Amino acid sequence: MTPKEREIIGYLLHYNQRVFQTTPDGGYAAPLIAKGVVCPIGIAGQVFGAHQVPFEIPRPVWDVLTANRATFSYKQASDGAVPWAIHWMAR
Repeated sequence: MTPKEREIIGYLLHYNQRVFQTTPDGGYAAPLIAKGVVCPIGIAGQVFGAHQVPFEIPRPVWDVLTANRATFSYKQASDGAVPWAIHWMAR
Protein backbone atom coordinates (compact mmCIF):
# COMPACT_ATOMS: atom_id res chain seq x y z
CA MET A 1 0.00 0.00 0.00
CA THR A 2 1.06 3.55 -0.63
CA PRO A 3 1.50 5.95 2.31
CA LYS A 4 -1.77 7.71 1.36
CA GLU A 5 -3.68 4.41 1.29
CA ARG A 6 -2.22 3.50 4.69
CA GLU A 7 -3.23 6.92 6.00
CA ILE A 8 -6.83 6.40 4.86
CA ILE A 9 -7.01 2.93 6.42
CA GLY A 10 -5.34 4.25 9.58
CA TYR A 11 -7.96 7.01 9.87
CA LEU A 12 -10.86 4.60 9.40
CA LEU A 13 -9.42 2.14 11.92
CA HIS A 14 -8.71 4.91 14.44
CA TYR A 15 -12.34 6.03 14.33
CA ASN A 16 -13.68 2.46 13.92
CA GLN A 17 -15.45 3.65 10.79
CA ARG A 18 -16.19 1.14 8.02
CA VAL A 19 -18.42 3.53 6.06
CA PHE A 20 -17.56 7.00 4.77
CA GLN A 21 -18.81 9.49 2.20
CA THR A 22 -16.85 11.15 -0.58
CA THR A 23 -17.07 12.18 -4.22
CA PRO A 24 -18.12 9.57 -6.81
CA ASP A 25 -14.51 9.06 -7.93
CA GLY A 26 -13.46 8.21 -4.37
CA GLY A 27 -10.88 10.97 -4.11
CA TYR A 28 -7.55 9.66 -2.83
CA ALA A 29 -9.31 6.37 -1.96
CA ALA A 30 -9.65 5.54 -5.69
CA PRO A 31 -6.78 3.00 -5.63
CA LEU A 32 -8.39 1.27 -2.63
CA ILE A 33 -11.65 1.12 -4.57
CA ALA A 34 -9.86 -0.35 -7.59
CA LYS A 35 -8.31 -3.03 -5.35
CA GLY A 36 -11.67 -3.91 -3.76
CA VAL A 37 -10.60 -2.77 -0.28
CA VAL A 38 -13.30 -0.08 -0.41
CA CYS A 39 -16.61 -0.55 -2.24
CA PRO A 40 -19.42 1.84 -3.17
CA ILE A 41 -22.66 1.07 -1.37
CA GLY A 42 -26.22 2.18 -1.74
CA ILE A 43 -29.64 0.82 -2.53
CA ALA A 44 -31.84 1.28 -5.57
CA GLY A 45 -33.59 4.62 -5.41
CA GLN A 46 -31.24 6.08 -2.81
CA VAL A 47 -30.52 9.77 -3.35
CA PHE A 48 -27.26 11.42 -2.29
CA GLY A 49 -25.33 14.56 -3.08
CA ALA A 50 -22.52 14.78 -5.61
CA HIS A 51 -19.95 14.91 -2.82
CA GLN A 52 -21.66 12.45 -0.47
CA VAL A 53 -21.49 9.05 -2.17
CA PRO A 54 -21.36 6.26 0.44
CA PHE A 55 -18.48 3.77 0.44
CA GLU A 56 -17.57 0.98 2.85
CA ILE A 57 -14.88 -1.51 3.67
CA PRO A 58 -16.48 -4.97 3.31
CA ARG A 59 -16.71 -6.95 6.57
CA PRO A 60 -14.15 -9.67 5.64
CA VAL A 61 -11.59 -7.01 4.66
CA TRP A 62 -12.40 -5.00 7.80
CA ASP A 63 -11.80 -8.05 9.98
CA VAL A 64 -8.31 -8.52 8.47
CA LEU A 65 -7.52 -4.81 8.83
CA THR A 66 -8.62 -4.68 12.48
CA ALA A 67 -6.53 -7.78 13.24
CA ASN A 68 -3.53 -5.86 11.85
CA ARG A 69 -4.50 -2.46 13.32
CA ALA A 70 -1.02 -1.88 14.76
CA THR A 71 0.49 -1.68 11.27
CA PHE A 72 -1.67 1.33 10.34
CA SER A 73 -0.73 4.46 12.24
CA TYR A 74 -2.91 7.56 12.33
CA LYS A 75 -1.84 11.16 12.74
CA GLN A 76 -4.56 13.81 12.65
CA ALA A 77 -4.18 16.38 9.86
CA SER A 78 -3.54 19.92 11.04
CA ASP A 79 -6.48 21.20 9.00
CA GLY A 80 -8.83 18.45 10.21
CA ALA A 81 -9.50 17.20 6.67
CA VAL A 82 -10.30 13.56 6.04
CA PRO A 83 -7.44 11.79 4.21
CA TRP A 84 -9.46 10.63 1.19
CA ALA A 85 -10.75 14.10 0.27
CA ILE A 86 -9.02 15.97 -2.55
CA HIS A 87 -9.06 19.71 -1.92
CA TRP A 88 -11.08 21.54 -4.56
CA MET A 89 -8.05 23.63 -5.57
CA ALA A 90 -6.03 20.47 -6.24
CA ARG A 91 -8.53 19.13 -8.78
